[in-house]
Amino acid sequence: MALHCTVYLTCQGGERYRTKTRDISPEGFYCVLDQLIQPGERLECDIALPAPGLKSHNDGIHLRCHARAVRLERMSADMEFGLACRIEDYRVIHVPGEGSQLPRRSNR
Repeated sequence: MALHCTVYLTCQGGERYRTKTRDISPEGFYCVLDQLIQPGERLECDIALPAPGLKSHNDGIHLRCHARAVRLERMSADMEFGLACRIEDYRVIHVPGEGSQLPRRSNR
Protein backbone atom coordinates (compact mmCIF):
# COMPACT_ATOMS: atom_id res chain seq x y z
CA MET A 1 0.00 0.00 0.00
CA ALA A 2 1.21 3.50 -0.74
CA LEU A 3 1.85 4.78 2.78
CA HIS A 4 4.32 7.57 3.45
CA CYS A 5 5.80 7.01 6.91
CA THR A 6 9.01 8.40 8.34
CA VAL A 7 11.58 5.62 8.68
CA TYR A 8 14.80 5.79 10.70
CA LEU A 9 17.43 3.35 9.41
CA THR A 10 20.52 2.19 11.29
CA CYS A 11 23.08 0.36 9.14
CA GLN A 12 25.52 -2.34 10.28
CA GLY A 13 28.31 0.22 10.66
CA GLY A 14 26.16 2.39 12.96
CA GLU A 15 25.29 5.08 10.41
CA ARG A 16 21.76 6.45 10.93
CA TYR A 17 19.47 7.96 8.32
CA ARG A 18 15.97 9.40 8.17
CA THR A 19 13.78 9.08 5.09
CA LYS A 20 10.16 8.26 4.12
CA THR A 21 8.56 5.08 2.88
CA ARG A 22 6.95 5.17 -0.55
CA ASP A 23 5.02 2.01 0.17
CA ILE A 24 4.82 -0.58 2.90
CA SER A 25 3.39 -4.07 3.35
CA PRO A 26 3.51 -6.70 6.11
CA GLU A 27 6.59 -8.17 4.38
CA GLY A 28 8.62 -5.01 3.75
CA PHE A 29 8.89 -1.42 2.61
CA TYR A 30 10.39 0.76 -0.13
CA CYS A 31 12.05 4.12 0.50
CA VAL A 32 14.39 6.59 -1.18
CA LEU A 33 17.81 7.21 0.35
CA ASP A 34 20.87 9.24 -0.60
CA GLN A 35 23.26 6.52 0.57
CA LEU A 36 24.44 3.23 -0.89
CA ILE A 37 23.14 0.23 1.03
CA GLN A 38 24.34 -3.15 -0.16
CA PRO A 39 21.72 -5.81 -0.96
CA GLY A 40 21.82 -8.36 1.84
CA GLU A 41 22.80 -5.78 4.48
CA ARG A 42 20.88 -6.02 7.76
CA LEU A 43 19.25 -2.85 9.03
CA GLU A 44 17.55 -1.80 12.22
CA CYS A 45 14.53 0.38 11.45
CA ASP A 46 11.97 2.45 13.30
CA ILE A 47 8.93 3.10 11.12
CA ALA A 48 6.78 5.93 12.52
CA LEU A 49 3.13 5.00 12.00
CA PRO A 50 0.17 7.38 11.96
CA ALA A 51 -1.41 7.14 15.41
CA PRO A 52 -4.59 9.19 15.74
CA GLY A 53 -6.11 9.23 19.20
CA LEU A 54 -2.91 9.37 21.27
CA LYS A 55 -2.99 11.65 24.31
CA SER A 56 -0.23 13.94 23.03
CA HIS A 57 0.13 15.06 19.41
CA ASN A 58 3.91 14.57 19.85
CA ASP A 59 3.62 10.91 20.85
CA GLY A 60 3.95 8.19 18.26
CA ILE A 61 3.77 4.50 17.50
CA HIS A 62 6.75 2.87 15.81
CA LEU A 63 7.42 -0.51 14.33
CA ARG A 64 10.92 -1.37 15.53
CA CYS A 65 12.18 -3.77 12.87
CA HIS A 66 15.07 -5.89 11.81
CA ALA A 67 15.11 -5.74 8.03
CA ARG A 68 17.31 -6.85 5.16
CA ALA A 69 18.05 -4.75 2.05
CA VAL A 70 16.92 -6.80 -0.94
CA ARG A 71 17.20 -4.33 -3.85
CA LEU A 72 18.83 -0.98 -4.54
CA GLU A 73 17.91 1.08 -7.63
CA ARG A 74 19.59 4.26 -8.79
CA MET A 75 16.84 6.90 -9.04
CA SER A 76 18.81 9.78 -10.57
CA ALA A 77 22.29 11.14 -11.14
CA ASP A 78 21.92 13.04 -7.84
CA MET A 79 22.81 10.06 -5.60
CA GLU A 80 19.24 9.03 -4.86
CA PHE A 81 18.54 5.34 -4.53
CA GLY A 82 15.34 3.37 -4.19
CA LEU A 83 15.77 0.81 -1.41
CA ALA A 84 13.53 -2.24 -1.02
CA CYS A 85 13.73 -3.95 2.38
CA ARG A 86 12.23 -7.17 3.71
CA ILE A 87 11.07 -7.01 7.33
CA GLU A 88 12.41 -10.02 9.22
CA ASP A 89 10.83 -9.26 12.60
CA TYR A 90 9.28 -6.33 14.40
CA ARG A 91 7.66 -5.12 17.58
CA VAL A 92 5.36 -2.18 18.25
CA ILE A 93 6.69 0.51 20.59
CA HIS A 94 5.26 3.74 22.01
CA VAL A 95 7.58 6.72 21.53
CA PRO A 96 6.86 9.76 23.74
CA GLY A 97 7.60 13.00 21.90
CA GLU A 98 8.02 11.16 18.57
CA GLY A 99 10.77 12.62 16.43
CA SER A 100 12.22 14.98 19.01
CA GLN A 101 15.51 13.10 19.51
CA LEU A 102 15.61 10.95 16.38
CA PRO A 103 18.16 11.45 13.61
CA ARG A 104 17.42 13.34 10.43
CA ARG A 105 18.03 12.10 6.88
CA SER A 106 21.61 12.68 5.82
CA ASN A 107 22.33 15.54 3.42
CA ARG A 108 24.97 15.74 0.75
